[in-house]
Amino acid sequence: MQTSTQAKSIFDDDPLLQTRQKAAYPNLKQTWLLLPVWLGFAIVTIVFIYFYTSMTGKVWEEQPLFTILISVIWLTAIFLLAYSQKSKAEPGFKLSAKFPPVQILLLLLLIVPSSLIACIGILEWLQVPLWSKLTSYVVGITAPTPITYISYLLIFPVMEEILYRGIILDGLLKSYSPRKAILNNALFIGVLCLDPTLMIVGFLGSLLHGWMYYKTHNISLNIYTRMLFNLFPILVVGATDRKDPGGSLEELLAGGDPVIVAVSLLVLGISLFLLHRILISINKNII
Repeated sequence: MQTSTQAKSIFDDDPLLQTRQKAAYPNLKQTWLLLPVWLGFAIVTIVFIYFYTSMTGKVWEEQPLFTILISVIWLTAIFLLAYSQKSKAEPGFKLSAKFPPVQILLLLLLIVPSSLIACIGILEWLQVPLWSKLTSYVVGITAPTPITYISYLLIFPVMEEILYRGIILDGLLKSYSPRKAILNNALFIGVLCLDPTLMIVGFLGSLLHGWMYYKTHNISLNIYTRMLFNLFPILVVGATDRKDPGGSLEELLAGGDPVIVAVSLLVLGISLFLLHRILISINKNII
């Protein structure tokens, strides 16, 4: 009599954790069911923008306040949906937000720019224009306004990190192994980016965010990191506009220079190693 065993995938349940799965939200199925909801809101938003621009004759990209307002409404609706479901499944659910250790904050000042510069350079070798995608992602970056800064450096980092890590990843970590939870969370967020280029950044960035949240369960650390990621393109464009009108600073970062990429990878590797050592001292659980 022959028996066959199916190979397990990252989407399989962990038997040892199934007893905890019922008390946590979301599980994998509930997480991926948020994707059509997200896409539904996206379609409604696109239709609304189409009719708005048709009636007013205005280009929506040139109206950062309008664009940001639509994005906030869209994100708030999904956040409230997920939060209400989590509150029902986990009545005692509370977010942990503590001031991170100073050494971690300083290390992230190295990790964020070095990871972005390395990623931009490597993708440039593959003829993938990541830098232009990053700058266009931050609406109004070529003509920033106070509402642009407030939204992309405060509102979006806070709302998105609470949703992605504080609600979704938190539930997955309670039901699955850390590897499976973090990987699925990163895949989910990568898909939400919709743009193939930004999917790469969203996936890789979410691996870092997920790892840090697993180690600390401190949402304030993820919010701070997300702020740095959003701040980097603004600073580069701003510095180029003020000091280098020819745009060579942007060209230097986006040109894929092998020396710059190598130095960035070296700085990134050392910084991640030091961050890992610090997080181990804070939380003895090792992935």
